[in-house]
Amino acid sequence: MRNFVKKISSDQIEEAVDLALASDKRLARPVKLYIYHRFSGLKLKEIAARFGIGISGVTQASYRIGIKAKKDKKLSKIIEKIKKDIDV
Repeated sequence: MRNFVKKISSDQIEEAVDLALASDKRLARPVKLYIYHRFSGLKLKEIAARFGIGISGVTQASYRIGIKAKKDKKLSKIIEKIKKDIDV
């Protein structure tokens, strides 16, 4: 399956999230983690190393933002805008 997923560059993700969440740096990190986990095609180990956390931390943080986005319409719209910007 991994071979069929469109690869999104780290620079694209960083730029799109920073642009969308310029006013909220605290939220930017977990959203980046979520986007990396869901759309980058990178392995959990690579994402974990990039963020300085464990593999299970990547999964947990991504899960939490996903749940938060389902409850928070504003966050959901931000994530949809980021996905559109990185062409997912």
